[in-house]
Amino acid sequence: MKASDVGRGIYKVDKQWQTKKDLRVPESVLYDEYRKVLYASNINGRPMEKNGQGFISKVSLDGKIEVLKWATGLHATKGSAIHKNKLYVSDIDHLIEIDIKTGKILSKYPATGAKFLNDVVTDASGNVYVTDMSSENSESTY
Repeated sequence: MKASDVGRGIYKVDKQWQTKKDLRVPESVLYDEYRKVLYASNINGRPMEKNGQGFISKVSLDGKIEVLKWATGLHATKGSAIHKNKLYVSDIDHLIEIDIKTGKILSKYPATGAKFLNDVVTDASGNVYVTDMSSENSESTY
């Protein structure tokens, strides 16, 4: 890509690797710099379907699926963020807290009135922020 192409919508993508087709409606991927792994959110159904079939996969930096169903029992997971040893994932109308060492769900925090939680970020103090794409409130803090 040339510098003159930036902002004009002219991009070239060079494929570095590709995973097997085992992921199920992957929605987002989060890089864990400390552990050198990727966490992939799998909706495994429709984006707002509460089917209990959603899961998080651990993927190596060369695209190999290390653990397909690392964290399970979710619905339609989307964005995620890390603070210390916890992975926070949005799941329709809940924020899910997962132990990074084990992949076990530690807590499920309901977001009253939320209909489509999407992206998640954390700050240095450990506050977790979640966007809601479908309610009057555009942001929830936990």
